[in-house]
Amino acid sequence: MGAMPSRNVVDRAYRRAYQRAMALWPAPRQEVELATPFGATRGHLHLPAEPSGAPFVLLNGKNGHASQWHPLVPALAASGRPVLALDTPGDPGLSRPEPDRPLRAPEDFAAWLDAAVAAALPDAARVHLVGRSYGGWISLAAAMHAPKRLASVALLDPAGLAAVPPRFFAWMLACGAAAVLPRAVRAPLARPLRNPTTAQGRPLAACRAGVLAHAARPGLPVPRPYRDEELREAAASGVPALFVLGGHSPLNDPRRVLPRIGMLMPDAAATVVPRAGHVVDLVDPARAAALLGAFAQHAERQRAC
Repeated sequence: MGAMPSRNVVDRAYRRAYQRAMALWPAPRQEVELATPFGATRGHLHLPAEPSGAPFVLLNGKNGHASQWHPLVPALAASGRPVLALDTPGDPGLSRPEPDRPLRAPEDFAAWLDAAVAAALPDAARVHLVGRSYGGWISLAAAMHAPKRLASVALLDPAGLAAVPPRFFAWMLACGAAAVLPRAVRAPLARPLRNPTTAQGRPLAACRAGVLAHAARPGLPVPRPYRDEELREAAASGVPALFVLGGHSPLNDPRRVLPRIGMLMPDAAATVVPRAGHVVDLVDPARAAALLGAFAQHAERQRAC
């Protein structure tokens, strides 16, 4: 049997895959390292030629990284808004978590995000936060515990609205099995899995390499469901919220979670993408970016009133 590759070899392979995937972002792209109490955070910032308006800040799902936002970035930036994507410390990515201060509680994630945004965008009074899956759970934590920098939060099939059901773990296993297949074989599986990332090239290769590189390291905790009083706290913060759910999501059943949102966060907007699964924004990136841009404008008008 051949020897297992060393940790350094695996890490170098991951960094190469990561940078190849990040090359899909539009230029100019600044790669920044941000000091926070929870470790060094890697961010990627796209600045339009004439920046205007509150920036978008993007948070990926678990085991994801910034390159997976590349289909949305050009459209999000078309209005002149800067776009910042962050790698969460403890997830695959190039962030380096502080060993003695891991991210665990919602308050931790809110404090980390607040520090990272302040370091990356010191001149921005507020930002529009967009969180996918686990990133949506973090975004809700920010609305509860650190809302002062938030112009709005958009939550793309977020965790935290209900307990994670067994079917979600089954879907994750199926997607993981598909991810190791050759692209010609796995790309047709994107439709039955309702997971557009299954058909990706470089971003998915970087995810595979990242999971391997981080296999022996402590990961992020499983996101717990938020209690009623916590969602009421998010609503009381006054931060405009948009929920975007997949009609066929393995995580959230719209028939169950929409009434809960309506009861606990009555001012929040909510929409269902009928043919989407969990990765709601990549089914139609242009339409998703238009929805996010329109909501950001609505939130700013609402605040100005």
